[in-house]
Amino acid sequence: MCALAVRLRDPGTGAAWVEAGAVEGLFEAGAAGGRGGERELSLRGVVGPVVGPGRLGPAEVALLDDAGAVLGAYPVEAVTVGPVDGRDAVVRCSFHRFPHPAAGAVWQEWARAFPSAPGGWATGGAEHRAGWLEVARLHAATPGARAGERGGGTYGLDGRALVDRAALYCALGEAVKGPGGYYGANLDALHDCLTGGSGPRPPFTLRWHHAAVARAHLGEEYADAFAATLREAGVELARG
Repeated sequence: MCALAVRLRDPGTGAAWVEAGAVEGLFEAGAAGGRGGERELSLRGVVGPVVGPGRLGPAEVALLDDAGAVLGAYPVEAVTVGPVDGRDAVVRCSFHRFPHPAAGAVWQEWARAFPSAPGGWATGGAEHRAGWLEVARLHAATPGARAGERGGGTYGLDGRALVDRAALYCALGEAVKGPGGYYGANLDALHDCLTGGSGPRPPFTLRWHHAAVARAHLGEEYADAFAATLREAGVELARG
């Protein structure tokens, strides 16, 4: 069970349909890789409000922090709400893409205390980094997101920790927006951020320390594409 409060809500109005103190089935092992489908979620400790049983249209499964504020939300294409049994309920959700299995632990960590120190994404292995990046991306899309743009026109990126692409984007988001920040999860999303989607817009300077170490992990082709995306948008890329 994920000891994380959830709110099933209308994606247009934000109106709550069901709220519960914990959820089972949202972060299932083996669900990474971008596939989706239907999944049954068990809501424990339903506190309301509760819509009547039946099939609803598109929805969001919102994750709440310990104060009840929305940290982020997963979109679902359709949801079927079952009857409440005591304080428990079952809902069936159709996901375009299932949540990353490792994201649940990151959401729980953020629910207790939002990241205030750098490097939280680097405390685990590849799965932890991928889960962290998913959480940062969804949090950034949430109104009132806590990670904000840093002041100043020069940002630093330490290449020693960039052991894979998830690490690259976790570190980049943190560099330009602070702990828990998001600034792209792939080259297309990076371009969107650079052109006004999230965070600072060029011109600014990114000082890439130990770039050769990062290139060895990322591969020359991807590192070149990453650098070209930055430069084409007006970022001055400097070596540290």
